Amino acid sequence: MEAFDPAEIAQYALNNAAGISLLTITYLRSRGLSVADWARWVGSEFAGPETNWVPGMAAQDMAREAAKELLSMKANVLEISGDDDASMVLFVWPSDESLHRRGLRREDVQDIWLTWEPLAASVGLRARTATSSDGVTTLAFSRP
Repeated sequence: MEAFDPAEIAQYALNNAAGISLLTITYLRSRGLSVADWARWVGSEFAGPETNWVPGMAAQDMAREAAKELLSMKANVLEISGDDDASMVLFVWPSDESLHRRGLRREDVQDIWLTWEPLAASVGLRARTATSSDGVTTLAFSRP
């Protein structure tokens, strides 16, 4: 079998993760289906110690893992901050160009962040998100 450049494969993976996420949102919205329900289901399916989410993990560890997940789908991570009890990730996803290409507005994709609620709950944390008018999303983790 031909050997492929790992950097090239990584770029494909980034494109696929971002594209599939946006296309799924576009599909759901075009059919009047709930992005929120889908996002919570995805979060529940990915929750658990067999993935990256270890029960009892600190908020700071959760934020770092979340940042890696966001980077894997082409998010622009601006900041990771906090401590073991409360931490956050500031990021922008998707780009304005990607939104425009799919005929979406930033508010059309906001429910995807509900994915983090069951993920955080699975490790004993709470997740909340907020997106500002400039497109920066805050994903915060804290102890309940």
